[in-house]
Amino acid sequence: MSMHPDLPGALVHFTGRPSGPKERRDFPPTTPEDRLASILRSGTLHGAEAFGTDAPALCFSEVTEEARRAMLRDGVGRGRYEPWSLVLHRRQLITARPGPASASPARSGTR
Repeated sequence: MSMHPDLPGALVHFTGRPSGPKERRDFPPTTPEDRLASILRSGTLHGAEAFGTDAPALCFSEVTEEARRAMLRDGVGRGRYEPWSLVLHRRQLITARPGPASASPARSGTR
């Protein structure tokens, strides 16, 4: 159940995405599948510096199930997404109290 009728009840953390012309090239050289396996083994999500920031951030997509299927099948803009992601319930993620994107490195991981 969504917390608001316009928002999906789940958030998606993709472990891989299509590359674009401004894509970071220094991201860990592992596959999206390997990154998902690492998350599942450790039980921890770790942020990475992104979008010109100097603090780690985690990215979550607010997309419906149908939109996720379209991203995998057809892609958006840069191409298709690979089928490796973590789908988290919005309410559980909020309850876990992850820090904002500008949080200190001590709060960069969430369980």
